[in-house]
Amino acid sequence: MRIFAQNSFIGGKFQPATISVIGDSITEIKLGPAAEKDKFDFHFDKGFLVPGLIDIQLNGVSGTDFSSGDQAELESSLQVLPKTGTTSLCPTIISTNVEQIKNQLSLFADISRTSGAARNLGVHLEGPVISLDKKGAHSEDAIINGLEFLDSKIDLALVKILTLAPEVLGAEELTRAAKEKNTIVSMGHTNATWNEALASKKAGASMVTHLFNAMRQIHQREPGIITKALLDDDICFGLIVDGDHVDYALVDLAFRLAGDRVIVVSDASAALLSKPGQTVKLGGTQLIVSDDGVAKRADGTIASAGMSQLQAIEKAVAVNLNRDQLIQAATLAPANLLGESRLGRLEVGAYADLVHYLVDESPLVDLVLISGEACQL
Repeated sequence: MRIFAQNSFIGGKFQPATISVIGDSITEIKLGPAAEKDKFDFHFDKGFLVPGLIDIQLNGVSGTDFSSGDQAELESSLQVLPKTGTTSLCPTIISTNVEQIKNQLSLFADISRTSGAARNLGVHLEGPVISLDKKGAHSEDAIINGLEFLDSKIDLALVKILTLAPEVLGAEELTRAAKEKNTIVSMGHTNATWNEALASKKAGASMVTHLFNAMRQIHQREPGIITKALLDDDICFGLIVDGDHVDYALVDLAFRLAGDRVIVVSDASAALLSKPGQTVKLGGTQLIVSDDGVAKRADGTIASAGMSQLQAIEKAVAVNLNRDQLIQAATLAPANLLGESRLGRLEVGAYADLVHYLVDESPLVDLVLISGEACQL
């Protein structure tokens, strides 16, 4: 298969290129305009060709809640997701009772990727060791401390990313245990001070979950976890760029200070690809999809997003944020965090996970390949 795109995202910027695919991999890339005599399976003069996007914080899609869905629902959701441009994910389970967590971890571990389905890169367990003061949409009844988590025998080997609050009892012990299982520890839903964030990093935490949201805010005499994340070159962080969760001035600030440490996440729930007015679940909480696609609790509080990574990126671009940076933060940055050297990039030897999309057209995405196979859109 040969694909030409005038705007191919290669080496951190858009440029004309011809990409050859054999089997599941990219086998050749030629930069520059296409010659008239060349023949292509796909020829794109408009739009953008990018690596398949990687979402490391995605709670559900199309009415399915990853914290409670059964195996058939979870498998179906992975078939639906690629139409959004996201081809790989860390399905995210939020705070719920221990037995339910174990059940969902087991279900995701048993799912084998099938043709056309998004890649499951390992579960992101967001909680239940989090701050009661910063719980957000998480159920208070499900929150436990780090020692209780360790006593629960939840299998950390099945957890790719673990979000916890560093200041909670037993969080340091849990962080060390997670690192022994090669689990990425992320600080989030937390009231952590600068010093508590520093101690968590020393114990093995290397990430912050959805920066600015559900955490201690910056104070002139207590810089807190946000400032730590922005200034520490060894910490990466997720960032929701839909304009509803974080003001675009702060999104801009994050990219200016942290650059390639920023990872664009959707934090979408079952509201993604659901209709306005529809009721969906996030853990044990009922949410209503608003007219603008945001999932809200009955009291109007934002509880999750209903927008894909790609939709959020283009919304941010519309207010003059840099598309190159945003795409990099949704492809190469999460791939590097997860150690996935064949994902998140258009280069020889990488998996042929490619997405082509057209701005201001519906549907947004008009071609998705995963391992060289076209997905049904």
